[in-house]
Amino acid sequence: QEPDRPPPFLPSSLLLHSTTPALLLLFSPLILSMINLSTMVSLLLGVTLSLCLLSPVSATQPAQVEVRKGLPTVLWHGMGDTCCFSFSMGRIGEIIKNQTGNYVYSIRVGNNIEEDEINGFLMNMNEQVTYVCNLLKKDPKLKDGYNAVGFSQGSQLLRALQQRCDGPKMQNLISVGGVLVSLY
Repeated sequence: QEPDRPPPFLPSSLLLHSTTPALLLLFSPLILSMINLSTMVSLLLGVTLSLCLLSPVSATQPAQVEVRKGLPTVLWHGMGDTCCFSFSMGRIGEIIKNQTGNYVYSIRVGNNIEEDEINGFLMNMNEQVTYVCNLLKKDPKLKDGYNAVGFSQGSQLLRALQQRCDGPKMQNLISVGGVLVSLY
């Protein structure tokens, strides 16, 4: 019996882009334990760019590539981090912005980075989701939707945001080191 193969009308480069997020999610704990920050940023950037530039591909329809220029990216950090540290989320946001030319919004829960870090540990998660939903509704650059990248706890919070927020529509969610089980 022959192994399952992709339909012949899917270019191999497009197939790679459409499967990369799933592979990253599957191996993210292993990847994170084996690579340095710059390599992790490069991997994340490749996955993010593939989602920012390509629409989802269905194996039942002919492959069509839709370029989504200008779709912003929203980042949400995990516990112990903040929106804007130059060596973590601030740097990742800068790389995504420089590579895509798209607007990047790194979520800060609170009035400054100190509150943001403390709130990651102590603020009720449901309250964080409500707070961020209200922030995103107020940002006119997100009105047509956005791609989201969550790190650790930020992944769970973004999933809750996707399910509960009546604000701008999340188009794609990338989870790095976050346990989601599945999306609805």
